[in-house]
Amino acid sequence: MALLAAVLLGACANLAAPGPGDAERADPSKDGGRRAVESAIEYYHFVRQLEPAELERERDVLAVGAGDPLNQLLQAIALARPPGSNIPRALALLAVVDASPRPEAVALRPLARLLADQFAEQQRLETAAQSLARQLERTGQHLKESRRHARELEEKIEALTEIERTLPERPAAHAAPPLAPTERRITR
Repeated sequence: MALLAAVLLGACANLAAPGPGDAERADPSKDGGRRAVESAIEYYHFVRQLEPAELERERDVLAVGAGDPLNQLLQAIALARPPGSNIPRALALLAVVDASPRPEAVALRPLARLLADQFAEQQRLETAAQSLARQLERTGQHLKESRRHARELEEKIEALTEIERTLPERPAAHAAPPLAPTERRITR
Protein backbone atom coordinates (compact mmCIF):
# COMPACT_ATOMS: atom_id res chain seq x y z
CA MET A 1 0.00 0.00 0.00
CA ALA A 2 2.84 2.38 0.79
CA LEU A 3 4.31 1.69 -2.63
CA LEU A 4 0.94 2.37 -4.26
CA ALA A 5 0.59 5.67 -2.38
CA ALA A 6 4.13 6.74 -3.30
CA VAL A 7 3.60 5.99 -6.97
CA LEU A 8 0.22 7.68 -6.97
CA LEU A 9 1.65 10.76 -5.30
CA GLY A 10 4.45 10.77 -7.86
CA ALA A 11 1.87 10.56 -10.64
CA CYS A 12 -0.04 13.44 -9.05
CA ALA A 13 3.14 15.49 -8.86
CA ASN A 14 3.66 14.96 -12.58
CA LEU A 15 0.12 16.19 -13.15
CA ALA A 16 0.58 19.26 -10.93
CA ALA A 17 -0.64 22.65 -12.02
CA PRO A 18 1.84 24.68 -14.10
CA GLY A 19 4.22 27.04 -12.35
CA PRO A 20 3.91 30.85 -12.49
CA GLY A 21 6.15 31.12 -15.57
CA ASP A 22 3.96 28.69 -17.50
CA ALA A 23 0.72 30.67 -17.22
CA GLU A 24 0.42 31.18 -20.97
CA ARG A 25 0.97 27.46 -21.66
CA ALA A 26 -1.40 26.20 -18.91
CA ASP A 27 -3.67 23.42 -20.10
CA PRO A 28 -7.01 23.19 -18.29
CA SER A 29 -7.26 19.48 -19.15
CA LYS A 30 -4.15 18.78 -17.01
CA ASP A 31 -5.87 20.28 -13.98
CA GLY A 32 -8.93 18.18 -14.76
CA GLY A 33 -6.70 15.11 -15.12
CA ARG A 34 -5.10 15.83 -11.78
CA ARG A 35 -8.51 16.13 -10.13
CA ALA A 36 -9.56 12.86 -11.80
CA VAL A 37 -6.49 11.06 -10.42
CA GLU A 38 -7.05 12.52 -6.95
CA SER A 39 -10.71 11.54 -7.15
CA ALA A 40 -9.77 7.97 -8.12
CA ILE A 41 -7.29 7.72 -5.25
CA GLU A 42 -9.90 8.98 -2.77
CA TYR A 43 -12.38 6.49 -4.20
CA TYR A 44 -9.84 3.67 -3.79
CA HIS A 45 -9.62 4.44 -0.06
CA PHE A 46 -13.39 4.87 0.20
CA VAL A 47 -14.08 1.44 -1.35
CA ARG A 48 -11.63 -0.26 1.02
CA GLN A 49 -13.82 0.74 3.98
CA LEU A 50 -17.14 -0.51 2.59
CA GLU A 51 -18.98 -3.46 4.03
CA PRO A 52 -19.77 -6.27 1.53
CA ALA A 53 -23.41 -5.19 1.03
CA GLU A 54 -22.39 -1.55 0.53
CA LEU A 55 -19.69 -2.60 -1.91
CA GLU A 56 -22.21 -4.56 -3.96
CA ARG A 57 -24.53 -1.53 -4.11
CA GLU A 58 -21.58 0.65 -5.16
CA ARG A 59 -20.73 -1.77 -7.97
CA ASP A 60 -24.35 -1.67 -9.16
CA VAL A 61 -24.37 2.14 -9.18
CA LEU A 62 -21.14 2.30 -11.19
CA ALA A 63 -22.35 -0.33 -13.66
CA VAL A 64 -25.19 1.93 -14.84
CA GLY A 65 -22.98 5.03 -14.92
CA ALA A 66 -21.43 6.72 -17.92
CA GLY A 67 -18.72 5.02 -19.93
CA ASP A 68 -16.15 7.75 -19.41
CA PRO A 69 -12.59 6.75 -18.46
CA LEU A 70 -12.91 7.92 -14.85
CA ASN A 71 -16.06 5.86 -14.33
CA GLN A 72 -14.37 2.83 -15.91
CA LEU A 73 -11.41 3.27 -13.58
CA LEU A 74 -13.70 3.56 -10.55
CA GLN A 75 -15.61 0.47 -11.69
CA ALA A 76 -12.33 -1.43 -11.94
CA ILE A 77 -11.41 -0.38 -8.40
CA ALA A 78 -14.77 -1.53 -7.03
CA LEU A 79 -14.71 -4.80 -8.99
CA ALA A 80 -11.25 -5.75 -7.75
CA ARG A 81 -12.20 -5.37 -4.10
CA PRO A 82 -13.06 -8.60 -2.25
CA PRO A 83 -15.46 -10.13 -1.46
CA GLY A 84 -16.94 -11.07 -4.78
CA SER A 85 -14.10 -9.55 -6.74
CA ASN A 86 -14.06 -9.85 -10.51
CA ILE A 87 -10.45 -9.13 -11.34
CA PRO A 88 -10.59 -10.20 -15.00
CA ARG A 89 -13.39 -7.66 -15.61
CA ALA A 90 -11.47 -5.00 -13.65
CA LEU A 91 -8.35 -5.63 -15.75
CA ALA A 92 -10.41 -5.38 -18.93
CA LEU A 93 -11.78 -1.99 -17.84
CA LEU A 94 -8.28 -0.75 -17.01
CA ALA A 95 -7.07 -1.89 -20.44
CA VAL A 96 -9.85 0.16 -22.04
CA VAL A 97 -8.77 3.23 -20.07
CA ASP A 98 -5.12 2.64 -20.96
CA ALA A 99 -5.91 2.30 -24.68
CA SER A 100 -8.33 5.20 -24.90
CA PRO A 101 -7.16 8.26 -26.84
CA ARG A 102 -9.54 10.57 -24.94
CA PRO A 103 -7.72 13.38 -23.07
CA GLU A 104 -9.28 12.43 -19.73
CA ALA A 105 -8.04 8.85 -20.23
CA VAL A 106 -4.50 9.99 -21.00
CA ALA A 107 -4.26 11.62 -17.58
CA LEU A 108 -5.49 8.41 -15.93
CA ARG A 109 -3.11 6.06 -17.79
CA PRO A 110 -0.34 5.95 -15.15
CA LEU A 111 -2.88 5.16 -12.45
CA ALA A 112 -4.66 2.61 -14.68
CA ARG A 113 -1.36 0.84 -15.37
CA LEU A 114 -0.41 0.84 -11.72
CA LEU A 115 -3.78 -0.57 -10.71
CA ALA A 116 -3.60 -3.16 -13.50
CA ASP A 117 -0.25 -4.36 -12.13
CA GLN A 118 -1.63 -4.47 -8.60
CA PHE A 119 -4.80 -6.32 -9.63
CA ALA A 120 -2.84 -8.82 -11.72
CA GLU A 121 -0.66 -9.55 -8.70
CA GLN A 122 -3.76 -9.82 -6.53
CA GLN A 123 -5.22 -12.32 -9.00
CA ARG A 124 -1.99 -14.32 -9.02
CA LEU A 125 -1.97 -14.44 -5.22
CA GLU A 126 -5.64 -15.45 -5.08
CA THR A 127 -4.98 -18.25 -7.56
CA ALA A 128 -2.01 -19.41 -5.51
CA ALA A 129 -4.10 -19.29 -2.32
CA GLN A 130 -6.84 -21.36 -3.96
CA SER A 131 -4.26 -23.88 -5.14
CA LEU A 132 -2.81 -24.11 -1.64
CA ALA A 133 -6.29 -24.52 -0.17
CA ARG A 134 -7.01 -27.41 -2.56
CA GLN A 135 -3.67 -28.98 -1.71
CA LEU A 136 -4.37 -28.58 2.01
CA GLU A 137 -7.77 -30.19 1.56
CA ARG A 138 -6.21 -33.15 -0.28
CA THR A 139 -3.59 -33.48 2.46
CA GLY A 140 -6.33 -33.38 5.10
CA GLN A 141 -8.24 -36.14 3.29
CA HIS A 142 -5.07 -38.20 3.05
CA LEU A 143 -4.43 -37.69 6.76
CA LYS A 144 -7.97 -38.79 7.62
CA GLU A 145 -7.56 -41.88 5.44
CA SER A 146 -4.21 -42.69 7.08
CA ARG A 147 -5.73 -42.35 10.56
CA ARG A 148 -8.65 -44.58 9.59
CA HIS A 149 -6.23 -47.19 8.19
CA ALA A 150 -4.11 -46.99 11.38
CA ARG A 151 -7.24 -47.56 13.54
CA GLU A 152 -8.17 -50.59 11.44
CA LEU A 153 -4.68 -52.04 11.85
CA GLU A 154 -4.77 -51.45 15.62
CA GLU A 155 -8.14 -53.24 15.80
CA LYS A 156 -6.73 -56.22 13.86
CA ILE A 157 -3.70 -56.38 16.14
CA GLU A 158 -5.96 -56.29 19.21
CA ALA A 159 -8.14 -59.04 17.72
CA LEU A 160 -5.09 -61.22 17.00
CA THR A 161 -3.78 -60.60 20.51
CA GLU A 162 -7.13 -61.68 21.97
CA ILE A 163 -7.16 -64.82 19.82
CA GLU A 164 -3.64 -65.65 20.99
CA ARG A 165 -4.72 -65.31 24.65
CA THR A 166 -7.60 -67.74 24.19
CA LEU A 167 -5.53 -70.51 22.56
CA PRO A 168 -4.54 -73.43 24.83
CA GLU A 169 -0.95 -73.57 25.80
CA ARG A 170 1.22 -75.78 23.63
CA PRO A 171 3.84 -78.09 25.00
CA ALA A 172 7.33 -76.78 25.01
CA ALA A 173 9.04 -77.30 21.66
CA HIS A 174 12.46 -78.29 23.08
CA ALA A 175 11.26 -81.31 25.15
CA ALA A 176 11.40 -84.75 23.47
CA PRO A 177 8.04 -86.29 22.74
CA PRO A 178 7.04 -89.18 24.97
CA LEU A 179 7.96 -92.63 23.70
CA ALA A 180 5.26 -94.97 22.46
CA PRO A 181 4.57 -98.02 24.67
CA THR A 182 6.15 -100.43 22.18
CA GLU A 183 9.30 -98.44 22.00
CA ARG A 184 10.05 -98.59 25.69
CA ARG A 185 13.00 -100.67 26.56
CA ILE A 186 13.15 -102.88 29.42
CA THR A 187 16.30 -102.55 31.34
CA ARG A 188 17.44 -105.11 33.80
